[in-house]
Amino acid sequence: PNRPEPVQVGVWQPPELDEAARREMDDFLKRRGEAPDDVSIRYRLAEFYLAKGWLPQAEAEFLSCAKLDPDSIRPWEGLLRVYAVRTGLGGRSVSIVMVGGKVTRTENGNDDWLQPEERGPRTTQAWREIVKRRPDDGAKRREFLNHLKRERDAVAIEAEAREILARLPGDADTRFDLAEAVRRRG
Repeated sequence: PNRPEPVQVGVWQPPELDEAARREMDDFLKRRGEAPDDVSIRYRLAEFYLAKGWLPQAEAEFLSCAKLDPDSIRPWEGLLRVYAVRTGLGGRSVSIVMVGGKVTRTENGNDDWLQPEERGPRTTQAWREIVKRRPDDGAKRREFLNHLKRERDAVAIEAEAREILARLPGDADTRFDLAEAVRRRG
């Protein structure tokens, strides 16, 4: 009978680019080489890498943008998008698998090039950088708090909830989250 071939997780490799995408990437790399401190080129290259599934390269470019544009939250938001792809949030988890001896890119599978123990801390650090740059942005702080709840870090949840309540004392959801974190810590 026609049984499907077993799928094995392979070593992560970037998806192949078509000729037009290769030319576009070469153009970005040339411009980056000509103007290494031009953050706008680096942002465009990071977005290109992210769109094409070249996640480690996207991460590296966004980190370069963070150094070149230290007051901006844009590189950190870009990193959150990279890490969301890695963890399957947003419906775009990427895996590279071997099917019939051929490396194939699949959606919503396992990612084996970023270990689970690395995902949470990298995402948490990106969120910390965002709220450090936008301390009074209640929506961003709530998103960060929701991330901490997914990470189940009661100490960090309590600290962030207290920060939010210092700025937004009437936030009922945050009051509930704080009470829950204190209860869990014991």
